[in-house]
Amino acid sequence: GARALASPSSQASRESGAHVTHRWPRVCDTMREFVLPYKPEELLAQPGDDRLWAQDLPPVDEWSQQQAGKALDGLVGKLLSSGGRAIASEQHFSLIFALLQAWPRLDDATRPRLVDLLVDASRRIVGEAEKLKSGSAKQKDKDALHGVRTAAKVAVFFLKWAADRVLKQAPEAALAAGRGRGKGARRGAPGDAEQEAALEEAKEIQRALEKSRCAVLGELLSLIGKGSMPALWLGEPAAWQQVAQYVSDAGFIILESADAFKHRETRHSALKCIAEPLVQEGHQHSNLLVAAVSKLMHGLRGNDGGASFAADVLHATHSTPLPRLFLVELPSHCNAAELSSQGAFQRALATFLVAVTEKLPHVVLSNISILLPLLDVDCYPLRSAIVESIGVLLSSEGKKLPSGAHCAEAPADSGAADMAAEPAEEGADAEAAKAADKGAAVAHFTIAISTKKDLLDTLMTRSLDKSVWVRYRVLQTLCGLASNRQAALPRDQWSRVLEIATRRMQDSATMTRKASMQLCRTLIEHHPYGPALQGSGDERAKAQQLLQEVAARFQKLQAEEAAEAEKPSKVDLCIVVGGFNSSNTTHLLEIAEEEGVPGYHIDTAERLGRGSSPNSIEHKPLSTTPADAMQERGLVVKEGFLPEGHITVGVTSGASTPDAQVGEVLEKILQWKNGK
Repeated sequence: GARALASPSSQASRESGAHVTHRWPRVCDTMREFVLPYKPEELLAQPGDDRLWAQDLPPVDEWSQQQAGKALDGLVGKLLSSGGRAIASEQHFSLIFALLQAWPRLDDATRPRLVDLLVDASRRIVGEAEKLKSGSAKQKDKDALHGVRTAAKVAVFFLKWAADRVLKQAPEAALAAGRGRGKGARRGAPGDAEQEAALEEAKEIQRALEKSRCAVLGELLSLIGKGSMPALWLGEPAAWQQVAQYVSDAGFIILESADAFKHRETRHSALKCIAEPLVQEGHQHSNLLVAAVSKLMHGLRGNDGGASFAADVLHATHSTPLPRLFLVELPSHCNAAELSSQGAFQRALATFLVAVTEKLPHVVLSNISILLPLLDVDCYPLRSAIVESIGVLLSSEGKKLPSGAHCAEAPADSGAADMAAEPAEEGADAEAAKAADKGAAVAHFTIAISTKKDLLDTLMTRSLDKSVWVRYRVLQTLCGLASNRQAALPRDQWSRVLEIATRRMQDSATMTRKASMQLCRTLIEHHPYGPALQGSGDERAKAQQLLQEVAARFQKLQAEEAAEAEKPSKVDLCIVVGGFNSSNTTHLLEIAEEEGVPGYHIDTAERLGRGSSPNSIEHKPLSTTPADAMQERGLVVKEGFLPEGHITVGVTSGASTPDAQVGEVLEKILQWKNGK
């Protein structure tokens, strides 16, 4: 910021080649009204009233670096003398507007100077607001308040625009330097010193860019929440609504920049920009809440880290209606038709549900009736996430909640004796008493006995789910609950869980059988009142015998798997069901052909019977590109693809293909082979 704040000499200002002449406003000058636009381009049209707009823009595209520098030097001096309010004068507004508009064409020296100038102007405006509140300002009246408020709105407008520029700016030099050294490059080779220097320079550019990003987001946050700024906006609710939306939108820009999202401090600053307007009291937040829900949902669809970021936002705003509103909106985006074509969205939803349950178990529990119907959606990653979330809820009992949160669920005293709970840690009651003496209520997550029973019933019912991944997740979750020292699994449910584990030992999927054996072993080791390894004599012998039996069955299972793997393939043909643009599905077809098995890649059951007879299939061969297949080009019709007599058909599908879609393919094939 030293370069931007350097005061120019009067001679340099007179000799400036920028050809910009300004009448610098005094601190007490009355400013023109300013309304924050939806887009910066709206300010290029002259309004019907006397509002501030971008008029007579200087030709910054024609300026040299020296001319732009002199123009900024002249502006810095006036910002210093006016406490930052000169940013809202007509000439200065037009100058900064033109520079931000020409951002992609500005040189690497002018960009950081412009950012430093805006950051410093914002800090001075916040300082002026503090002076007005403390009464140290010379003119503490309505005009002075209006002037500071208008300057703050202009600063918010420019800073949000600058945030959009710097957050989306790619570190081109860093990318070029990263390409200079390959994996096989050796240190000490010719040109190595130059590459090292270029790499170091690229790192420095990246650090400077991250510093600019944090500074811009930080000052946006200051203009709405630092010092006297909240009190300043209370005098004009409509202006606060505009500013709050701008600050929140600036935080969401990070979801559009993969490079900025990687930086922890930048991500934290963006998170605070989103949360601060929502947690401020004394304002109407309905518009902010609606916009936040929409942008978070968009982030789940388009950003690899959108799931964790959305969970962090809900955690930061747990005292607001945002978490509940988002969870209420979520099911409307979870229909099978929409999810089937968006594998990344499925995974993001699953990651988000587990993450938000870990951070805000009390919020998820109070809205569990909204989420449980998602178990009926034909999307196994989503069902698996709900199962895992139920496990997180049951194992989170006793966990401290975020500051200011409270849990609506209260455990019934009558059921306390039924829980295999460990004794409370020594000193826990003393800590609670101290907290109560200090007036700080410590809230912990609790679940009513009846609610816990309902959740366990739902969890165990899913052990019969049609997807092997969901069944596997259920067994893993039950295993974690059984080994939980806080007695997440009630005593009266152990026999039922053991029955489920025994039944799943006959599951068709190897991974599920392994998980069931691990669950049996866990139940034996942690049983609350049965034989335990900590016992002695007959009890210890019984426990060891049970464990040996489980181990023997496990070894037998592994031997069966090895023998099965050695058997030659008996599949006559393979049908791969999934989107034509899915690389995972295409790879499945490659595996079939590598094994010498005829393979057919189709996207829906409607591809069956497309030829002259029902025993025909329209499929995508490996030679056809996904782009052509999506346009119905390059598809091949195979007549008589099902051989006569007894055959074995292998059917597989991509991860995002709905189970119902695969079922339709199987149903058609069976009908034709049976002559129906």
